[in-house]
Amino acid sequence: MCQESERRALLQLKQGLVDEFNVLASWGSKKDCCEWRGIACNNQTGHVITLNLSNNSSDDYIDAETSLRGEIDHSLLELRYLNYLDLSFNDFGGIMILKFIGSLTRLKELKLARANFSGHVPSQLGNLSNLHTLDLEGNSDVSFESLEWLSHLSSLRYLHISDIDLSGNRNWPQSLSKLTSVIELQLFECDLSVNLRSLSSINSSASFQALDLSFNSLNSSIFYWIANVSSSNLVHIGLRENDLQGPIPDVFTNMASLKFLDLSENQLEGGIPKFFQSLRSLESLHLEWNQFSQNIEESIKILSCADNTLMDLDLSQNRFWGSLGLDLTSFTELKFLSLSQNLLNGSLPESIGQLSSLESLDVSDNSALSINLSSNWNPPFQLNDLYMSSCKVGPAFPKWIQTQRNLTNLHINNAGLILDSLPEKFLDQFSGLEDLDLSLNHIHGKLPNFSTSLLKYVNLSSNLFSGALPSFPPTIQYLILSENKLSGPLSSLCATQAPNFFLLDLSVNLLSGELPNCWMQFPALELLNLGKNKFSGKLPISLGNLQLLWILRLHASIDISSNHLVGDIPENITSMLKLNSLNLSRNNLTGKVLEKFGNLNRLESLDLSRRQISGRIPSSFSSLNFLSVLDLSYNHLSGRIPLGTQLQSFNASAYMGNSGLCGPPLTQQCPGDGTTQNPGVTTGTEYDDDGIISMGFFVSTVLGFATGFWKVPAHY
Repeated sequence: MCQESERRALLQLKQGLVDEFNVLASWGSKKDCCEWRGIACNNQTGHVITLNLSNNSSDDYIDAETSLRGEIDHSLLELRYLNYLDLSFNDFGGIMILKFIGSLTRLKELKLARANFSGHVPSQLGNLSNLHTLDLEGNSDVSFESLEWLSHLSSLRYLHISDIDLSGNRNWPQSLSKLTSVIELQLFECDLSVNLRSLSSINSSASFQALDLSFNSLNSSIFYWIANVSSSNLVHIGLRENDLQGPIPDVFTNMASLKFLDLSENQLEGGIPKFFQSLRSLESLHLEWNQFSQNIEESIKILSCADNTLMDLDLSQNRFWGSLGLDLTSFTELKFLSLSQNLLNGSLPESIGQLSSLESLDVSDNSALSINLSSNWNPPFQLNDLYMSSCKVGPAFPKWIQTQRNLTNLHINNAGLILDSLPEKFLDQFSGLEDLDLSLNHIHGKLPNFSTSLLKYVNLSSNLFSGALPSFPPTIQYLILSENKLSGPLSSLCATQAPNFFLLDLSVNLLSGELPNCWMQFPALELLNLGKNKFSGKLPISLGNLQLLWILRLHASIDISSNHLVGDIPENITSMLKLNSLNLSRNNLTGKVLEKFGNLNRLESLDLSRRQISGRIPSSFSSLNFLSVLDLSYNHLSGRIPLGTQLQSFNASAYMGNSGLCGPPLTQQCPGDGTTQNPGVTTGTEYDDDGIISMGFFVSTVLGFATGFWKVPAHY
């Protein structure tokens, strides 16, 4: 049984907390507080020794709905024998970390990660001489007035203060060098910077074994500080996304115990240095997103001396070059290999099959690399991930891929030479496949049966698939089948219940018939593109159920004529750069014709007739070179029709009913003209009161716009 005074203290602590989902329902329901959620007691004395109110069920999952909020009552001080306190992943609304926690001198572990604290970390925590774990990570509004008091924590072994702004602590290297007992230090995303002068005179008593300084602004001088504060037992170094430049310095030679090294997303140059041969315990090496330039065979040869321990190797996003004719027999433990976005050439060798433990292979975006393994090649590994995008694959669909029954992710898009159909019962062979991208190829035949798969993301666009649209699995979230030759109705969609389906693109196909009335089955849909097909009939009422939809394309055409729309034309309509047809006629729209209409240089048909618009026709209209249908009649336009062969080629009826409008083809002259204008003169820009329109307008396509900018009478 727990001590009565401690039981009362816990109940008082509960009163100060906001527990909307009754997470602490067991507190008070049982008399023995040792049986309450998050409480552990000493078996002999009954004193509470553990208070764990952490809100995460795993390292990657936090349920915001079940977060505790409110105040932390001083009654916590009654738990004098407490050695473990965890309030992580809750929401304490920006309150300060309480000074009185420094009085809980028996604490060995204090975890306050991502709990929305703020203010300075109280130096009173320096009184916790028994503390061996301090985790304040993720409290972005917390700061350290000084780091010096950390050296008073003589038992501290694990210090996690990532995502806390330490930019005000210029002497952080000196302060941390005094942490004699800390073996693991996590300081990623702390806005740290350093220069060589600040490190030159540091005497270190620290001996870190794991050090993560990723996502800061550190330059290459940090390597020498790491060498100074590390022990021969150093196992982990993280320096991802800093300002490291130049070649890797020779500071790792004596780090024979190093298992994890991440130098990715920097500006390092040269290649993998030969002294890496001494890193005989290395298991994970990340050098991606740098500027390394080295023959790939030389790189692999250096790493092959690492006593077969390497399991994770990422050299992607660099300039490694040469052929992959490699002897990989020494990499018996390698599970993850990424060589993507380099300058590799030649053919992927069958020696890749020597990597019997391989689970993930990425050689994508090496455009000179061929994947033409023999049809009877049967590798010993079973991959979870295979990425071969923008490599030379084909013309047949690789048979060896069908031996990989554990695939979760398969990308062979933009291979260019696959002229084959998919193997029979293609998806039946990959029961766990979730992400499939075969786009930008020449694959023909019918689509596979998706309905029994676990697919979430599918991109088969820009191929030659034909036939009817199959039904899809309830797991589908992202589906692009545009630019194929699919035909028939969309009725098969109604066989799918997909609550997380957020993107569907079936544009540029031969689909026909009426749109089905089952869109309520896809409540999460945000983008729906059915443009450039052969649909007919009325829009189904269930489209109105798509409350999250923000892009809808049924035709790059918009026709909302013969309504009672009032107000000005919204300017954002001119950002719809792929629009072919626009009809706003027979409304009560007023204002002027937008100057930026010239941006819509793909317009083939424009009808702005029978409205109340006024002013000049913008000179940018002379840029509408594809315009074959134009109607600006019966408005209040005035001034000269801009000169340009396209605008003068229309019949005068396109401009009639605008009493102030003049110039060819409506009239030969405008008032005040001394001579007839030459309709054949085209300059691409018009110099008049409307100004000059630039032709260098290149912006990405916007597929939709909100008609809510217009004011519509309530009874419509």
